[in-house]
Amino acid sequence: MTASATVAATSHLATIDNEPVLVAGYLHAFPHHPARGAQITGFAATAPESDLPLFALVSVTWATEVITFDARTHARTSEYVEGMLGCPRGVTWYLTPAEYDAATGTYWLVRKSLAAGT
Repeated sequence: MTASATVAATSHLATIDNEPVLVAGYLHAFPHHPARGAQITGFAATAPESDLPLFALVSVTWATEVITFDARTHARTSEYVEGMLGCPRGVTWYLTPAEYDAATGTYWLVRKSLAAGT
């Protein structure tokens, strides 16, 4: 993947497998991959200006939910812990297919993508 020029400040041009693509927005997810069809924040509030495939820049901060029960009070508490039980830790960045909804003027992760979270 190679970063390249900005396309009219609405997206960024990149190359994936020697093919040009537009990176139209971004999404931060926690504690795992975002779900298919999640709304992304576009770099601009306008429609893409090209017919190139759209992608979103996704960052994932990894964590594992740990749930604790108090035997006396029956209270339940939960917290997220990084790097537990062989799970990834830190932040992962990747590009994933996106789509633009002209009716709402919003960008979304592709709803029928194979590489997606829950």
